[in-house]
Amino acid sequence: MWYLKKTWFDEVPGINEVIIHYTFTPLFQTADWRLPHEVRRMEKNAMVKQGLGGVTLSGEDSVATAQVSERPVSAPPNARVKVIKMPSSVLNQATGKFDENYLFHFFYDVWSNGTVTATPVFTEPIVCQEIELTDWRGNVSGVCAHWSIYDGDAFVYSPTDTADFIARYVEDAPLRSHKFYGHSDREWFSRAKWAVVQQLPLPRRWCTKVWGPKGASLIQGWHIGFVDQPSPPGEFPRGHEEWTGYTVRTL
Repeated sequence: MWYLKKTWFDEVPGINEVIIHYTFTPLFQTADWRLPHEVRRMEKNAMVKQGLGGVTLSGEDSVATAQVSERPVSAPPNARVKVIKMPSSVLNQATGKFDENYLFHFFYDVWSNGTVTATPVFTEPIVCQEIELTDWRGNVSGVCAHWSIYDGDAFVYSPTDTADFIARYVEDAPLRSHKFYGHSDREWFSRAKWAVVQQLPLPRRWCTKVWGPKGASLIQGWHIGFVDQPSPPGEFPRGHEEWTGYTVRTL
């Protein structure tokens, strides 16, 4: 799951409401709007809800251990904005598999002076790319990719794990990195994960995936937990965290 900010601009006066309709299909398939699909109101003076590290939270998300704040989205006065939740994959009925590259279809209903006009349907190909951070020194205890499409209004954390960890401890291991942010005792989780990570060979390649419309700008950095070495004898190794390595590139 990730987030995408959609923006509509009021280019003429008298617009009362704008509603976005959207759905997803595998590649090369058209949308059937007779089927159930998502409908959201585009918001003027929209606010974005953010949690730990500026990560975007939707209305149904709750992160009990993270401080949540709100701020206005980055948009001009004539803009209507909605940050929508996007899937990591869609089911391809023809193959029975989930496709991580897919199509995002959407159109708008524009309400003005008591009448509604539908725009043409727009289709954006969504691409998935794998990224990795390589730990050569062996002092990384955990990594998350911190990324957003277009600007900083839709940041997402994508937890990483190494292929060696998954091969040794299986896909649904209790110490998979994506379980860290919802854990009731993050300090315990960090210590337990570090004890396991130390058993893995170097270099350790922490891998995850990012998504976005093809050709879109991706802002991406890393939230890294480091273990400080050396540490006092008999103590659990001390550590620190950094948000670092930010770049902007085109998907």
